[in-house]
Amino acid sequence: DGTIFGDVTIGADRATFTDGRIELDRSEDFRMNSSDAFTYSVRIQSPGLVDGAAVFAKAPAGAVENDERVIALYLDEATPVHDVYFFGELRGGTVSDTAFTTVTVVHVGQTATLFVEGVAAYSR
Repeated sequence: DGTIFGDVTIGADRATFTDGRIELDRSEDFRMNSSDAFTYSVRIQSPGLVDGAAVFAKAPAGAVENDERVIALYLDEATPVHDVYFFGELRGGTVSDTAFTTVTVVHVGQTATLFVEGVAAYSR
C-alpha cells in the first residue's frame, strides 16, 4: 500500500514512472539500519536512462540516528548504484534500456553485495 505522487501508471504487473514516485506506508517495517541484515531486489527497465534516477530509497522518519542509514538504489547512466548514506556506495553492472534487468542488494553487518542479473557486480 502506498501513495502515488506525480506521473505514475500502475499496471497489472508493474508500475511505470515518468516523473513521479510511490511512497510506501509503514516505512518502519523495513528494517534497513546498519546493524540489520536485509535483501532487496527490483526488476527495472529504463528506456531513456536518466542519470541519478532513484529506483528505490528508504529514509528514516525525522532525523537520522547514529545506527540508521539512508538506503538508495539509483541509476548512474546505465550503471545501478546502491548508496548507503554515511557508509559508501556499490556500483557495477549495467541496466538494459530494452529489457528488464534484476538488481539485488544483500546487506549483512557492514558488508553489502550488489548483484546484477544474479552476478555479483561489487561487494564491500
